[in-house]
Amino acid sequence: MSSALQRFLAEKAERIGRRLKLRVQLRGFDAVCRLVECNVGIGVVPATTAERHAKTMSIHKIELADDWAVRKLTICIRRAADLPIYARDLVRHLAAA
Repeated sequence: MSSALQRFLAEKAERIGRRLKLRVQLRGFDAVCRLVECNVGIGVVPATTAERHAKTMSIHKIELADDWAVRKLTICIRRAADLPIYARDLVRHLAAA
């Protein structure tokens, strides 16, 4: 099973007429960072993962600057009226940021 990030990257490659050629598929971002540290290859992981592991591993992070690399997140709710007040406040705060 592929991760959301893997599907996202595969979709971006397909849009430019390319196909991802994966040699290894790992279950977690921590494993990706460990293989990168062992000089097995490169990996694409969330920025927070790269930042955390760069502190304790011999890896370097290079931020992606292309527009396609910015992930858009959406808040999903059934009905705002059904949410407790604190959850409505959180949704309002996140949507405003």
